[in-house]
Amino acid sequence: MYYAIFAVFIYILARFTVFPIINMIKNYKYLKKIAEKLPEAGEKKIALASSKKVPKDIIVTIFLVTAFLLAAAVVTKDYYSLYFLGMFIPAIIYLFSFQKTEKFNGIYENGIIYSEIIFWKNISSYEKVNQRMINIQKTDNTNIQIKSKENLPQIIEELEKNINHNLQN
Repeated sequence: MYYAIFAVFIYILARFTVFPIINMIKNYKYLKKIAEKLPEAGEKKIALASSKKVPKDIIVTIFLVTAFLLAAAVVTKDYYSLYFLGMFIPAIIYLFSFQKTEKFNGIYENGIIYSEIIFWKNISSYEKVNQRMINIQKTDNTNIQIKSKENLPQIIEELEKNINHNLQN
């Protein structure tokens, strides 16, 4: 019986504390890698917003629940509410890391940053899927999809200019 309780405790501990901390470390290393390679990408020409937007009401709700659980733990001196707070750690880490990586997304002089750094020499082709989406084929046969409502003609112009330039060289 005690082994089952211990196993459940270890699972909950790993799921709500260890794994989010590992993800936070991975995201920090990823941000550091992008920040180091940012000078190589050149100057940002077009900013790209991510297709995923976190609604503000979700952010407010998470922070209100977090504040309530912290206040309940302090006022009642019953720290069981901190265990419930552990359930919000992955969501909070995701929100912070998502907002940090989104500010780098864009078309740069020497490539594209859209959740990864892709230099122009690593792009083989692109295809306009519809009025809001472009599918970019990389030289390693993987794809990324860029969704943009406003900047699509400018993005296509930059892709045309830089991909054709690479094919000629």
